[in-house]
Amino acid sequence: MLTEFLGKLFYFFNYIIPKSQNKTVFCSYPDLEDMLRGLIPHLNGRVIVLVKNPNVVRPSWLPVEVELVKKLSLVGISHLLTARYIYYTHGLLSFFRIISSKKQLVVNLWHGMALKNIGLLDGKSNLPQSHKTICTSEFFQKIHAKAFGMKQEDVLITGLPRNDILTKQTTNAKLLTIKENYNNCYVWLPTYRKSGEGDIRVDGDTSNIFCFESFDYFKLNKILSEKNELLIIKPHPMAVLDVFEEKLSNIKIINEHWLTNNDTTLYELLSISDALWTDYSSVFVDYLVTKKNILFIVPDIELYKNTRGFTFDMGKIKLPGLVITTQNELFDTLLNSLPLFMDIGNGKLFNVTKKYEHAMVKSSNVIK
Repeated sequence: MLTEFLGKLFYFFNYIIPKSQNKTVFCSYPDLEDMLRGLIPHLNGRVIVLVKNPNVVRPSWLPVEVELVKKLSLVGISHLLTARYIYYTHGLLSFFRIISSKKQLVVNLWHGMALKNIGLLDGKSNLPQSHKTICTSEFFQKIHAKAFGMKQEDVLITGLPRNDILTKQTTNAKLLTIKENYNNCYVWLPTYRKSGEGDIRVDGDTSNIFCFESFDYFKLNKILSEKNELLIIKPHPMAVLDVFEEKLSNIKIINEHWLTNNDTTLYELLSISDALWTDYSSVFVDYLVTKKNILFIVPDIELYKNTRGFTFDMGKIKLPGLVITTQNELFDTLLNSLPLFMDIGNGKLFNVTKKYEHAMVKSSNVIK
């Protein structure tokens, strides 16, 4: 009831208040992440980033003229009411209401392509409002139109701004050291099964960070050590996981603080990786632009399908990489030289990737 009242009040003020034609507002989760990093070079005029804590350490890639403003504040709301352009990845405020795009264009960048059910496909009804959203292919254009209840022509096939980071050469000292010290660096990005903030839910097997029951991480570490390879695991920022305190020589678990402390971002880390390990995370769609190997580690695929569910039938549309369902399959793959596994067989692993590849259109196409 209160949200409905505030929504009408916000709409009224948003409608009558003049817009600053050179002002752009951006809001994401986490606050300073790769979608922002990729979009900033294409933004002109005054740029306001709504954040949880405006006193956060500013990364070197963030221009000094970009303003950080507390999201839940009168100043933050005033910027939403006066901006000509608004971009977000996880929605804005529950009472935010759009007006005509001729006065204020609102673009839902979202935070990845819908491999798992989202929005209306996930039974949600209170969706963030926008005039446009973006995607990476016609395949996802249709899915996102259904998920967000939008016309298909309002789902723009532009690629994602953050993917520009994937294809750039890094100059980050920490990442260059990792690249120099190991024969191969793998990044494992599991999606969350149990979330502690945002969309609170439980999907799939939530038992441990490795996704396998009784996983032999000592054996994994031994294989990596013998091959002088490093595995970096970055859990989803919303994930609730069992505490893992083992110190392993060739397996490193990082979080948002590690990225911040090393003045880098997730996609810059991915840019130096030799292969991606993931499961139901849409990061694999982005990673395709690197043309590097992808491992899909999905031991709980049936359980996840029956809880969260997928936007397409994986039995009919194959994933563009090697699918792993047991830890022995994972170990055997590593022992048989992971960087070469895509050459096994006749290359059928890549035959269906057209539906996942980015259009590789520059991120500036987002700007209207």
